[in-house]
Amino acid sequence: MMLAPHHRGLCTCALGTLLLCCVLAALVAAPTALFVAFHNYSFWIIHAGRHSSASGFRISPAQRLLFCSIEKNANSAFSDLLCSMNHAGGAGTTSWWQRLAARVRTTDDFELGCTWVSANAHNVGMSDDAVWRAFRHETHDRWLSAVFVRDPLERFLSGYLSKCTPHHDPDRYICKRIFGARNASFVHAVGVMAHAGATGRDLPAGTPGDHFRRQSSFCNGAVGSGGFDAMYVLHRSTSRRDVLEMLRRVGITDASAAVPSFEHHFPPPGETLSSPYKGGDHTTGAAHDLANYRSLRRSLAERICCSALCLIDS
Repeated sequence: MMLAPHHRGLCTCALGTLLLCCVLAALVAAPTALFVAFHNYSFWIIHAGRHSSASGFRISPAQRLLFCSIEKNANSAFSDLLCSMNHAGGAGTTSWWQRLAARVRTTDDFELGCTWVSANAHNVGMSDDAVWRAFRHETHDRWLSAVFVRDPLERFLSGYLSKCTPHHDPDRYICKRIFGARNASFVHAVGVMAHAGATGRDLPAGTPGDHFRRQSSFCNGAVGSGGFDAMYVLHRSTSRRDVLEMLRRVGITDASAAVPSFEHHFPPPGETLSSPYKGGDHTTGAAHDLANYRSLRRSLAERICCSALCLIDS
């Protein structure tokens, strides 16, 4: 039996309404599950095939800035910052659309159009060889290479809280892959890292190892071997100052005007981020929580600081 055109239209409308209701019901009933699915899918898409000798760098060609990105060292913030610089041309006044895009954040708290790897070598049109020649100052134009390192115990605790405890990131599979269980105890996680350090092994590059491997191994080992023009220690109380200083060295004198995402990720001390991380509390507060682990700090330092988790692992 053929339906009259107006009946077909009504059926299409009803099916569309039903589908919309199902989507809304899923969002209400299982927002976390949907977020995990989206997060893992988008994470896989942007990381597929990304690892090469220069894949750890985030790059702003206009400002000639090579930034070594390290997981658990404000990696998302810096990846977004470099992408925002590229969107804005790096030094000029941004358009109204750019300022709007910087404030309408994505699920993973990035400026619209930005991901963890938007500013990597491939996506800014640079080969690995070109990156390393710029890093060694073998080009006509002088580039600035920079990296932020972090207190090793604070970084480890941040990774543990983020991947092994509830109410933080959804990718708890990382904890299971590294420590054997999605809810591995802190003491067990320390033991795994201590054993790796004692045997001279490091975790492999790539997810999930990047969240816990030695900082010295990042950017193809350049962090450990040195050669960076600027090296800073990441800390909440000084990061804004140090990021401003890094940006001034590449010609950006008014970061708030030139790079919209700067104020979002690096607000003045005492102020919070302009909007919360969506889909989970990505900010672990490890610097503050480290005090709760004070009784373990000496044993931690003795067991792992000079093996797997030293600041530069020298």
